[in-house]
Amino acid sequence: MHRSTWWMVLALGLSRPALAGGGPWVVGAGNTQLYLGFEAQRFTRLAIQVGGSRQVVGVDEGVTSFGTKAIATVGLTPAFDIEVEVPWDYVFANRTDGPVCTALGLGACRPTRGVGVLAMRAKVLAADELAGAPVSMSLGADLHYGGFTAKDRQRITNLGEGTLDMGLFGTVGRSGSLGTGYWNAWAEAAWRHRVPINRDYPGPVGALPVPGDELHLQAEAMFAPQLEISVGPAVDLLWRYGGLNWDELALGDVDRLAALRIFTLRAGAKMSVWNGHDVSWTVGVLRTLWTVNNPSDVWVGFTGLSFSGLLHRKEP
Repeated sequence: MHRSTWWMVLALGLSRPALAGGGPWVVGAGNTQLYLGFEAQRFTRLAIQVGGSRQVVGVDEGVTSFGTKAIATVGLTPAFDIEVEVPWDYVFANRTDGPVCTALGLGACRPTRGVGVLAMRAKVLAADELAGAPVSMSLGADLHYGGFTAKDRQRITNLGEGTLDMGLFGTVGRSGSLGTGYWNAWAEAAWRHRVPINRDYPGPVGALPVPGDELHLQAEAMFAPQLEISVGPAVDLLWRYGGLNWDELALGDVDRLAALRIFTLRAGAKMSVWNGHDVSWTVGVLRTLWTVNNPSDVWVGFTGLSFSGLLHRKEP
């Protein structure tokens, strides 16, 4: 197999959607929210950076993943809440004996299932109805633990890269009335430091620590002419600005995925249906628009239920 074909398949496990919700708003003191969701994604092509040019190449018969996640949010004060996320995923190559899987070695295409990357987020509402308008802003920090995924990090079907990540984020949003319903829109910028799992990865000009730090941008708008149903677009951008391109990787190293420099832009739509009390149902889809060193044709579908007030509830 040509060497460029080997490079193309190493980022199959890198694309993960952020699904449950977002924005600067908090749940309020003593309030709780639980999200239970399911997601699926599939892709068959990768965009790789080789010799200064971007190439799109096929990946045998593609890769598919299914996952569930539980996200619990608890309001500790009127302006401060904590969120914990626990995912479980199953990722598999649709053909394990293809030329790409065979050439990569290291059990690259074995199916992988189990607990994914755990996440915890703390958020404080820093400003509400700023400057007399219904604009809110929150600041926070998050922590990701991927230790459960470390043993399979060399696979293209991995659930993570085995890292501990720490980051800061800021979110701004605005809401207003729309007919008998409402609208809201928000945007978030996050920076995440990824504690290196390998400080001596062999690069073309010497050893380097991997993985590199990341920037993550999200934006969403929802429109609900009637209070019970809302729809709107969503955008998601991930940029790991440190690392190597495909033709610079040491393919025999177990940290080959973590060493990549990546960029991915996705967009899609989301719909939420509220029962008028304490349960809402969300469904949506995301599609990759532009990517470098990552899958180029990812389709992500997701759905889930949100439950509010499961524990003792106080008015904020």
